[in-house]
Formats: sequence, C-alpha cells, structure tokens
Amino acid sequence: MAEIDRNAAAREVLSWVRGEAGRLEVRPGLALLLVEDGWDSRAFSAQLEREGEECGIYCEAYTFPAPLREEAEELLPLLETRGDLHWAVLLRRDGLDLSGHLSASLLERLEVWGILPETIARLTPEEALFRALLLAGAVERAGQGN
Repeated sequence: MAEIDRNAAAREVLSWVRGEAGRLEVRPGLALLLVEDGWDSRAFSAQLEREGEECGIYCEAYTFPAPLREEAEELLPLLETRGDLHWAVLLRRDGLDLSGHLSASLLERLEVWGILPETIARLTPEEALFRALLLAGAVERAGQGN
C-alpha cells in the first residue's frame, strides 16, 4: 500500500476535529506531560496549543526534565480525574504509539481516510498528523463524556 500524504491527512483530521468540537456541549480538554530529554518540547506544545485553540480544544502542557519522569507518571492519573480534561498523555522524545490509545471507532474512521495503525505507529511528535491525532482523541473522549 502506498504511503499517504501525512500533511493532507492532518488537515482532514483537523477539519473533523473542528466540526466535532463545535457540536459538543463541553469544550474538550487535553493535558500533555512532556518529558524533556533532548527534544524541543516547548515548540511542540506551543504548536499543539495553537492548533487546539483553532479547533476549540483547551490544551495545557507540563514539562519535566528527564530525571523527573517518574513524577510526571504520577501526575497523569491526577489529571485524568479533572472534569475539564478529557485526555492526559505522557509524551517522551521517542514519541508514543497513539494507535494503542485511540478508540476502535476513531481508528475505524482514520482507516477510511487511509490512516492505518502502521502509519500511526511510525509518527513522531514533530509531525502535524501526530498533533492532529492527539486533538482527535481529546474530542472523541469529550464526546463520550469521559
């Protein structure tokens, strides 16, 4: 199977995210816990917050130096209990295979757009599609009341 245009796919996902966020009665919220270990997490979080704002999603980021990774992991369950956050994600430089964190219904929708789990597994945080999928996950969870 031919590789998809990941930037075009990101635009498609963000268009869907904007539409879904606009239909919800609550503003979706996403928290990112970024473990800094040699990557530009500040630029990543700033870009994600801009894209989230454009889509109607509240984003907040917490940055931890690599030696405090365990503290970041301990904060994750506390953030998941907040009512204004629908998804909290711990992210390291090596990324995160989002395919294991997205719901089956969202994965099915992505496959219709040609975004397969194998593609998702290879994404890096620097890619627009990676950020778009984080926002999609937050919107979907907000829609489920989680």
